Amino acid sequence: MRSIALCFFITRIVSKVRIRILVSRVSHESWHSVITTSGAWCAHFLGVPVKKIKATFQATTQLATNVMAGNKILQTIKSPWPANNVRRRNEPVATDAIKAQVPAVDDGSTMAQLFIGRKSLVSDAHGVKTDVAFVNALKDNTRLRGAMDKLISDGAKSELSDRAQDVLCALCIDDWYSEAHYQHQNFAEHRWRHVKKKVEWLMNLRNCPPEVWLLALQYVCSVMNHTAKKSLGNRPPLQVLEGATLDISILSSIFFSGTLSTSHVLTTRNATARLEVRSPLLFMDAW
Repeated sequence: MRSIALCFFITRIVSKVRIRILVSRVSHESWHSVITTSGAWCAHFLGVPVKKIKATFQATTQLATNVMAGNKILQTIKSPWPANNVRRRNEPVATDAIKAQVPAVDDGSTMAQLFIGRKSLVSDAHGVKTDVAFVNALKDNTRLRGAMDKLISDGAKSELSDRAQDVLCALCIDDWYSEAHYQHQNFAEHRWRHVKKKVEWLMNLRNCPPEVWLLALQYVCSVMNHTAKKSLGNRPPLQVLEGATLDISILSSIFFSGTLSTSHVLTTRNATARLEVRSPLLFMDAW
């Protein structure tokens, strides 16, 4: 009985695959015939010649076969193809979690999720408080830089969760995990050594308290993204990723140092005194 059921299940899968291939072939042939035999698509492309429309279809994809959820466009409340609404960064991205010994002074984060572009070397750090917040950091980085082609990680539980897989599937992002106990296979580990060295140098130079580790990390990532690198053809990582010339005027007018004045009110039986305390916290202009 089990063998018969297994054979029946395999037969159904093979038949479905054949039907999908046949439908894709028919749809592709129908698209090709419509383009070549009539000018029905001219109105959709501002009246350009059929030859140009044909070249456009050959150079692009048409993956959203069912654009509208119903007969009317107003019935499409949620996008059936969310991957088409997100710009692509056209490179794999490596990620790794960084844990700190003290909470961050700005938002209380105890961890940071690091995202490194495999080709452009663009570095981004997002503060998180728990491992579950990895998905939120992934969404924030996708909204900031675009959807990556592949997500490279060390296979942590938060990165293998169903919620993370749902985001990757919805945005058509491939995933790759390093082997167990071989974290060095993750490219983020290699790039983190350079970022960590710069963060430690900056905090030691400015005599910063450990609570500003997240701000220092994000500042270092921003400066490194605007600094030319020899392996990239003496171009900054952001220029390689976005393809636009950067303006670094702000790098000569800001600094990661200073003191922040805070006021503490001391209440006694006789009077209320205001004590000015100067603590060596972070001073940085808008970045």
